[in-house]
Amino acid sequence: MGHVFSVLFDPNRLSVAERRAEDAEKSAKEAGQNAEEACRRAAELNARIDQMMEDIRRLQEMFSSNCKDAKESEETIKKLAEAAKEAEKQATEALAKMAEAEANFQQAMAEAGREASAKDEILRFWEAGIQPAEIPTKEERQAMKDKIQYDDKIFHIAIAGVSGSGKSSLVNAFRGLRSKSPGAAPTGVTETTREMARYPPSNSEHPLAWYDVPGACTNSFSGWQYFAKQGLYVFDAIIVLFDGRFTETDITILDNCKRFAIPSFIVRSKADVQIHNVIMANQSDDDEENEYNPQRFQQQYEEAKMQLVEETQESVKGNLQQVDLPDQRVYIISANSLQMLVKNKKPQKVIDEVKLLRDIYLTAHGIRASDALDLAVQDLAKWEGAFHQDRSPRSQDKDVLQDWEPVL
Repeated sequence: MGHVFSVLFDPNRLSVAERRAEDAEKSAKEAGQNAEEACRRAAELNARIDQMMEDIRRLQEMFSSNCKDAKESEETIKKLAEAAKEAEKQATEALAKMAEAEANFQQAMAEAGREASAKDEILRFWEAGIQPAEIPTKEERQAMKDKIQYDDKIFHIAIAGVSGSGKSSLVNAFRGLRSKSPGAAPTGVTETTREMARYPPSNSEHPLAWYDVPGACTNSFSGWQYFAKQGLYVFDAIIVLFDGRFTETDITILDNCKRFAIPSFIVRSKADVQIHNVIMANQSDDDEENEYNPQRFQQQYEEAKMQLVEETQESVKGNLQQVDLPDQRVYIISANSLQMLVKNKKPQKVIDEVKLLRDIYLTAHGIRASDALDLAVQDLAKWEGAFHQDRSPRSQDKDVLQDWEPVL
């Protein structure tokens, strides 16, 4: 796989942050003490000057009333004046040191605040089981770009997520391929992707490159190492794919997408299977005994779909809120339906497949303008209109087709 940027995820990062915060706090305390000492010294010199000026005034009064001691008093006054002048010089220097010490103190306090905030942020992620990636160096970014064959004319999309979430199947669907098609990404029940693979689009005119990223928790990849080790920070967009539980790895990826200002798409795969499972779970004994009724099954489908959409969105929203990430849309899709849309064919059923393709194409077009992407968006609009025309009048959801068949 080439160079692995493990330096981005030092397992001792929390202790390092704590030590830096402690050092910064200590420095701020020392700077505060120095500022206090400088202030005390300046005040002491000012008091000394005041006393000298008072002594000079007193001697001048004595000089004017007693001419006999005039010479002695004049010499004393001269010495006091010289001492006062020296004290004034020292006081000026002390005031300058006090101002410098105060500035150092304020700077040290600000640095201590930053280090404390950094420590608190790391601690927050640490307690949640997440470690955010640090900013890679220019050399590391270039090395990763070389590794993925980054091209400034191409929009690079990584499909990432935990093992077994269906990343390879989704890559194939985006390319309009089935799992057995020539050039398709290998798929399987277990995690089949061990190294990142780059795949061209089905339409050679599309400025897109799809990347099948090894799943988290395979071999040495843990959740908090995933983003940096896979070099996701160089991609133009990232699809976070899951098929069941939304995991800490998914949250880590999204958090770092936010840090690196990378567009992200949350996708729940295997929608047909998920909806079928919800239907089966909601069925009563009467449903099992009765013969198959298309209208009844259509109603069950609509109810199960709405339940899946609501529960998925609510679950993801709750997970994002726990780490102060903003809510964002979840696209619920079936790879089969997506593959047909890419091939410009009408699938039997759609949920968010059209919306996902449209949003990806529009995002890519905003960075890599392409006439082919314009045409692709127009094709999607055509299918979206067809789905609205085919919708059952009694349908409770805009994207449910009347001719949906159960997945058994």
